[in-house]
Order: sequence, then C-alpha cells, then structure tokens
Amino acid sequence: MKIIKALLTISFIYFLLTGCSKADNYAAPDSGISGKLMDGKTGNPLEIRAPGGGIIRMLQQDTRYPNPGPIDIPLMADGQFYSSRLFAGTYKVFPRDGAFLYSGDTVTVQLSPGSIASQNFEVDPFYRVTASVTDSTFSYNITAPASNTAKMQEIIFLVGKSPVLNESVSSNTSGYYINLWKNDVSGTPDNTILGMDRTYTISWAATHLPKGTYYFRVGVRTSQAWYNYSPVITATVH
Repeated sequence: MKIIKALLTISFIYFLLTGCSKADNYAAPDSGISGKLMDGKTGNPLEIRAPGGGIIRMLQQDTRYPNPGPIDIPLMADGQFYSSRLFAGTYKVFPRDGAFLYSGDTVTVQLSPGSIASQNFEVDPFYRVTASVTDSTFSYNITAPASNTAKMQEIIFLVGKSPVLNESVSSNTSGYYINLWKNDVSGTPDNTILGMDRTYTISWAATHLPKGTYYFRVGVRTSQAWYNYSPVITATVH
C-alpha cells in the first residue's frame, strides 16, 4: 500500500511539473492605440480631470468571441489616451463616461502587430470655460453647445502650487487647507449664466498661502457629476 501511495504521489508531482513547464501558446500583446479627444468646435484639447474624466472603450471584433469584454483606456487631463499592451485585431472604439457629448459613430480600428494605431475623436464638452485671474479675483465666462442636455450644479474656483488642479486636488503648501471655493448654481437657470462675463473674488488670507505666483482654475460641475474646466492659469497675487 505504501509503495502504491508513493508511486501515485510521484506521478502527481510529475504531472504538475510537466504541465507547468509547457510554453504559453499566446504571444504577449504588442499592439496599441493612441489619440486624443478634441473640442469639435474650437479644436482645443479637452480640459478634464485625470483619472476620472472619461474613457475610451474598445470592443474586439472576433467571431471566436461574440460577447467580448470591454477594454477601457482612461483619458489624460488633456484628453489624450494611450495603450501599448493590446492584442492585434479589429476593434470598435468610442469615447464615453465623461463631461462631453459624442455624437459620432463607433469607429472601427485595425491594430497590427508591433505598431501603434492613431485615432482621434471630436466631442462637445458640456460646458466651455474661459478664465483669467487678477490678484485674487477670477474673471470667467461659461458657454455650452446647443446639444447640451446637462444642467450646471456648481461652479468651483481652485488655487494651488501645482498645475495639477481639479475638484480633488487643490491645496496650500502644507496640503492641509483645501483651496477650493464653491458657488451653488443648481437653482439658477443656465441661460442666466451662459455667455455672461462674471467675477468671483476670494479672501487671500483664507488660502493660508503667502502672496506670490500660483496656479488657478475654474470648473463647472454638471448634473451628471462630471466637471468641465478652464485651462490652468498662472497669476501673481500682490
């Protein structure tokens, strides 16, 4: 009986070793895609947060896999995207899950082995925000495309020592004070705000920062809880 058990054990170990030593039949993915989302009206890059500002969704088109799982590539803060670890093949590609409207068709992209395909998309941001700063006063203007179905909920004003500014990142040198001011406009009709030159002044003492040169930004929170932003502004507080 002991001999039989020993032989069975040896056979099992041999099976594990030989099974694990077989080479993988699949080559590592070496294809990729890159591109950017642009404002279809202005041609400017999108102004969004990253991560969390939107994705590029890819669905592989292969008869062997009739229900492919989605591949999602996060957008960068300027709307660019990039991935170099994809399998060659045919994919349907489209942007989604961000503060923008995409009315175009799903695009078919062919990824070839060892190369990076390029694909750009034109979208309409829910809101376009322009801004400037003089001392501690923001001057800003918000517009929206005719196709926009969102509703403005909040306008935010940000200050920081780093050019990375969004609703989750804005602070003074110690990082303790969150230098973000909110203006609730959920009860205000959009048409009384859109296209109007507006200002917002903050108390510089509340920032707990010494006067000097900093980064500033204005953002708009939509009814979908996404944000559109102005470009980041550099200004000096005297």
